[in-house]
Amino acid sequence: MSAVAKAIASARSSGNANLSGRGLTQVPSALFNSDEALGVDAKWWEVADLTKLDLSRNALTALPEELGLLTTLTHLDVSNNSLQCLFNSILNLHSLKLLACDSNQLQLLPETVPYLKSLVVLSVSGNNLRFLPEGIGCSQPQLASIACQSNALEAIPAGLGSCTSLTKLDASNNRITVLSPQLFRTGDLATSLSDLNLSQNALRSLPSEIAMLKKLKVLNLKENQISVLPSSIGGCKGLVELHLGFNTLSSLPDSLSECSELKLIDVRNNKLQELCVGLCSLKLSLLDLTNNDLRTLPPQLGLMTTLRSLPLDGNPLKLIRRELVAGPISNLLKFLVSRLPEEGASATAGGSAAVRSGNIWGENEAELAADMARKISLSAAAAEAAANVVGGQTLQHAGGCYAAVQGKSALREICMRGAGLREIPGEFWQAPQYLQKLDLSCNPLGGIPPEMWLRCHQLLSLNLGTCGLQSWPLPQACQAMPELLELIMPRNSQLWEIPIWGLIACPALKKLDLSGIPAVSCMQVGTLQAVPCLEHLDLSQTALAVFHPDILALPGLKVLKLAGNKISMIPDVIAQACPRLEELDVTNNNISNVTPYISLLSATLRSLLLEGNPLRTMRRTVLDGGTPKILAWLKDRMPIQ
Repeated sequence: MSAVAKAIASARSSGNANLSGRGLTQVPSALFNSDEALGVDAKWWEVADLTKLDLSRNALTALPEELGLLTTLTHLDVSNNSLQCLFNSILNLHSLKLLACDSNQLQLLPETVPYLKSLVVLSVSGNNLRFLPEGIGCSQPQLASIACQSNALEAIPAGLGSCTSLTKLDASNNRITVLSPQLFRTGDLATSLSDLNLSQNALRSLPSEIAMLKKLKVLNLKENQISVLPSSIGGCKGLVELHLGFNTLSSLPDSLSECSELKLIDVRNNKLQELCVGLCSLKLSLLDLTNNDLRTLPPQLGLMTTLRSLPLDGNPLKLIRRELVAGPISNLLKFLVSRLPEEGASATAGGSAAVRSGNIWGENEAELAADMARKISLSAAAAEAAANVVGGQTLQHAGGCYAAVQGKSALREICMRGAGLREIPGEFWQAPQYLQKLDLSCNPLGGIPPEMWLRCHQLLSLNLGTCGLQSWPLPQACQAMPELLELIMPRNSQLWEIPIWGLIACPALKKLDLSGIPAVSCMQVGTLQAVPCLEHLDLSQTALAVFHPDILALPGLKVLKLAGNKISMIPDVIAQACPRLEELDVTNNNISNVTPYISLLSATLRSLLLEGNPLRTMRRTVLDGGTPKILAWLKDRMPIQ
């Protein structure tokens, strides 16, 4: 009996049919015809109703209408196929809670999808959808999560504003140019929505009605064309994270000071000319102001004692010394406080607001624990609603670390950071094929058997930072981890060898962090050629004496970090070899002269960091002018062709 027949036979007793990755070109009729013989003796009274059907990672181009006969289905996963449409009889699946159609070629969804009243999770990312059905969410009281990123959507249907249970909406990487005010006017969406991701679209503004989203915790608007935020944004009282990077903002509204729960504001790569004093009353832990047009900072910012990180590179700051910007944040805050009027400075000197970097939120441990509990309960709401659908489970180990493994089309993540693990818990290896993101950083693991990763076919992100690794952890098997996009391995100071085949298991890799690994200094030429799609590379503090040749064979590279090495020269061919470079960090090296050919990257390069080098010809006024001034200075020194 074939493997497919065995899986269907097993499903007739368990109610769970897993046909993922079977190379199917059509759906077996035995799934919806229980009378069809499978080569085994099946007793009709033992046949269970089918509740879960996984047809993902096959070669299906169409689905039969007979799937509508499976009226007891609660879970249908047809992701990673070649489907151009779904079946119309999907309306009959009145018990369906999860519908996953990611990574297909869908151009539209059936108009009957809004009538699936039991639906909890809808995931249709990575298709060719230009719009969602207008009535979606109106009559779906349990709908908690919609993932429609990486499509061609031009708008979000206004009817979604009537959805009362939606907690997360991810519509990133689409073509949305405007948000309808009707989305927020009814107030129904405002009762539940906590995470809204509209990054990588073409938005130019936000409607003032966004103030209705009182429970919104995370708002991601990165990589749009927004030039002005409405003052009504202050009505989003529950905001914790606000991501505004890579827009065209020249200012932030003073009303943001009313969002007292804000901990993170990312406004890098904009056109900010000043920072309003009102923001200084917030208790932020991160304020990212990289690559703006700021010439000064308000001294009141020094009173924000919760700040843990304040990136300022790429600003033409005039009155703040470079060593203050590059040094500990506590020194910068003290400097700003010193520029306050006497009454402000004396109040701080009295000890009521001692400057410290603090933990991630800049608060004491009790407040941090409370904040973590709120975040966990927030994400658990959607997970609990989908628990009966995706088979979610919670793993705990001796270290007491919390790790949630959610279902196949929801977020599949295990975080065991700093849990004191000396080996990976055996429970983890029970279902690695479902895992997308794994964080094992800051554990004294020493080593990980490479063969453990051979079953992690869907892993997208792997963090092994500060694990005391003494041998290379990845397998010597081509494309063993075909989906891996992010490999984070910093500060493994006992790793002295990277084999030339070290990265062949993950050819799709886009981000690689090997900072603080001594093996990089003797890495063989050709090692990085296994990852031609690399966009983000960090080789900082690895004792590199030269610009590694493999770097110049990565044409898609956008971020390159080489800080804290012994490099004495940047190659003249850098602009030709890496034409998409956006960030180059060569701080604290031995560079005495910067090649003027870097100026050929002026259209893309947003951040060029040169501090800490023995530069002989470049004046301090040029360095303090930020990346644009440095590039202009280098351009003037280009040889005449």
